[in-house]
Amino acid sequence: MKLSRRLKILVIVQVVGLLYCGSLYFGWKLDPSDMQTRIRNAWAGSSHRLVVFGDDWSDTGEYRVSPPPKEYSKARDPGQGELWTEVLCKELGCDSIHNFARSLPSNLEIAIIGSLVDSDIYDNATAEGRIETLALFDFKTQVQQFLAFDKQSSRMSGRRTRQEASTFTVFFGIWDIWEYAVFSKDTAIHAINLSIDELFRNLDLLAERMGGPITVVIPRVPDVTFLPRFQSRKYQNAASFGHDQHQYVYLSTYWNTILSETALLWRNGDVFIPGLNNIIVDQIRAKQLHSSRVSDANGLGKLTPLFDDVEKPCKPLEAQSKDGEETHAGSAERCLEPDRHLFWDDMRISGPAHKLIGDEAARLLRGNISVNGYARDHANDLDLAATLFQNGGSKNLTQFELRAPPGY
Repeated sequence: MKLSRRLKILVIVQVVGLLYCGSLYFGWKLDPSDMQTRIRNAWAGSSHRLVVFGDDWSDTGEYRVSPPPKEYSKARDPGQGELWTEVLCKELGCDSIHNFARSLPSNLEIAIIGSLVDSDIYDNATAEGRIETLALFDFKTQVQQFLAFDKQSSRMSGRRTRQEASTFTVFFGIWDIWEYAVFSKDTAIHAINLSIDELFRNLDLLAERMGGPITVVIPRVPDVTFLPRFQSRKYQNAASFGHDQHQYVYLSTYWNTILSETALLWRNGDVFIPGLNNIIVDQIRAKQLHSSRVSDANGLGKLTPLFDDVEKPCKPLEAQSKDGEETHAGSAERCLEPDRHLFWDDMRISGPAHKLIGDEAARLLRGNISVNGYARDHANDLDLAATLFQNGGSKNLTQFELRAPPGY
């Protein structure tokens, strides 16, 4: 029986785990001094840049190519604070940020969705009954824009690519999950599988064009049901809220699982995966425990929480049109103390929360805590595992199954 590529990946992981008695971990860690040496060697005599791909959570608002028309671009509110990509750049001491991420524009009268991994996957998933929708630059387009820009810059400056050390950040998934969750679970899972495959296919292309292994930071998506926009549904349609919550939680977990499984065996660079959900959940729990005057076994709740409000965003919720679709709040007034809110608006977190993510990403890079270090250092062993699989050595291994929440 011919098995899927996804199952082959999972089986290979399990075989190698058996061969090395459990020495295969998601967080393969080398001596931190090795990472410092690598950084010094890679960056010696060169400039350092952070190349950013993604959506609203990563977009700094300064573009190398194809900036949006001014009338449709959002002015950066100082109260929003720095994004995690900007924090990471400072922590790494980089010289510049080359931003190719895109945020939702404002003042558009047509339906629009945020940046996805691949708009073609969305088009295929919504082929039946789709209304006219504008999609922002997806990851595939952003990568092509970067490659064209990088090639042109190299010609103009006369520099060689290897003289400029690059760290790439790739953060997609929030809008993908948001859009695919409205379909059946099978349709959504299929779209997510294709999206993760496409994400790493573009990383392969980046590594090929950069002439060797690359360094990539790919955050896991948070549980999107914590976002104020989703929580507002509780008061709009209580009957379907529970079912929708199960679907969104399941797909968020599935996205992160498949992302980690695929990154684990990727060989064309080092992948670092900050866990956003833990960061956000810890802040919510810290506030809740402190308000209840209790603490957990780790001491969470004892100290004054970082945020006073972990539910309401600093900027008012997006207004709802009569048909239930979100409309942009535009110039609605924001709170007086943005730093005391976990959420900036109904779909994004605040500056201090972004700092937690940027700091965590920097910690992983400094410590060389990549998810695929073992795969890269033991490529021959993985090839052996693949051979065993092809020869039937996996007949006693079972397929990974992500269980749905109780009652789903």
